[in-house]
Amino acid sequence: MKPFVVILGIFILSSTSCKPKQNTTNEHQVNQRFKTMKGKIVKVDFVNKGGRKIPDVFDYFFEINGEKLFIKITEGKVSRDEIANYLNKEVKIKGFKSNGLWDTDDPNVQSRIGDYVVIMEFLDP
Repeated sequence: MKPFVVILGIFILSSTSCKPKQNTTNEHQVNQRFKTMKGKIVKVDFVNKGGRKIPDVFDYFFEINGEKLFIKITEGKVSRDEIANYLNKEVKIKGFKSNGLWDTDDPNVQSRIGDYVVIMEFLDP
């Protein structure tokens, strides 16, 4: 019985004295991911895999240095309506560029893939 009490005591001490792991990502590290970028918001008609243009369906792109980057709205903090307000205008944004799935983050669902931009906020020009 005594060895059982000793083992139980050691187990209780070791499990209660463990310090929980703290989040090591601080705000500074997160903010380093964001960059200020200048470019133009453009609207591009959606074309399906068969090459057919779908009426009234479109995507927004951020044109920067001649490159059109898909705007992944689902990851950002701006809405489609906010983006529409800046259509065909030069804007300054806070965001980041990435590469991956455009339409969904579920690898089991078909999605377009490539470079995209995430807009966290529009900045004053």
